[in-house]
Amino acid sequence: MQRRTILKSLALLPAVKDLAAAPAPPAIIKRAVPDDFAPLPVIVPDQISVPATGFFSPEQFVALRHLTGILVPPSKESPGALDADVPAFLDFLIGESPDDRQRLYLDGLDRLNAEARRQYSRGFAELQPSQADELLAPLAQPWTYEMPADRFARFLRAAKEDVIMATVNSRQRLAVESKRRGSRVGVEGYWRSIE
Repeated sequence: MQRRTILKSLALLPAVKDLAAAPAPPAIIKRAVPDDFAPLPVIVPDQISVPATGFFSPEQFVALRHLTGILVPPSKESPGALDADVPAFLDFLIGESPDDRQRLYLDGLDRLNAEARRQYSRGFAELQPSQADELLAPLAQPWTYEMPADRFARFLRAAKEDVIMATVNSRQRLAVESKRRGSRVGVEGYWRSIE
């Protein structure tokens, strides 16, 4: 066994010799920061611009984002829908869904914005929580097996179910659950958006 180790070492000698003869890497030059240097302010892009979307229009996406934040807010124990990036997932999911599902979301988000403008003269994303609650009143109705007859109520119910499902199955939520349980069970079972 020792003879094999010695033979392997001898085979590596030419490579070690070449490494020793190689020039040293150049030294890293540190530049002095001028006294009048002012760092750039750090900003969150979503707060100053409309995020790029794939399926929904920017106005619809901002309304969807606000709706998901209301439906599943963060708690002490787990992240909310916005922490789990549910709006981006729903933008992908609904974009790949059948036409009737797409139309339900498009019409529902447009109506949400139209009702907000009619009642409060601003888009749904700009409403205070109490104002948004008035528009989301159909969600307070008792749950039944049959879908609501009203199309807007049907949209709100479908959106709520989708937001809850996407949040519960997100990577962020599963990471928190795994940490709480002290295991990694289910960590790799989350959805990933297709890039």
